[in-house]
Amino acid sequence: MAATTVGAPRLTSRTAPGAKPQRPPDGGSSAPSWPCLLASSDGHLREQIGSAAAEFGWTTVHSEGPRDALRHAVLHSFALAFVDIDGGADAGSLQAYAELLQALRGSPPGLVIVCERGGGEAQRELWAREQGAWLYLPEVDSQSDFNGLCREARAVAEKLRGPIAYA
Repeated sequence: MAATTVGAPRLTSRTAPGAKPQRPPDGGSSAPSWPCLLASSDGHLREQIGSAAAEFGWTTVHSEGPRDALRHAVLHSFALAFVDIDGGADAGSLQAYAELLQALRGSPPGLVIVCERGGGEAQRELWAREQGAWLYLPEVDSQSDFNGLCREARAVAEKLRGPIAYA
């Protein structure tokens, strides 16, 4: 029986040390961008955050839930992610969110903001922090709140990572 040679594993931006992250699927230009994932089942909330993010130079990728967001998080690197958890999420949903948050802690790690509509219990904040959330926000809904968050996240991301040129 002849031996078969298998090629080396293919390295990606998520696995290669020092590799540049891939540009998110934004239809993007060649100019560097700051990629931001918006994961929420609430379309109005995604639009509010997206508007604030764009104002401060973030390029957004919208996702309607944790499974779709997980797909994006596995394929691309994000400097910022907003993850909106429904306050009435059951154990199965929380597991899906936990998988998403773990993927977002990848290499290079990004800032993760966990929002929760209709929740705000202390246990949920502890859970979010254990999953690597940079911020936990039990009730944020005004445009000025989102503007402030996006501005602060950009300043922190620049300090942590410097100017980023996504491939």
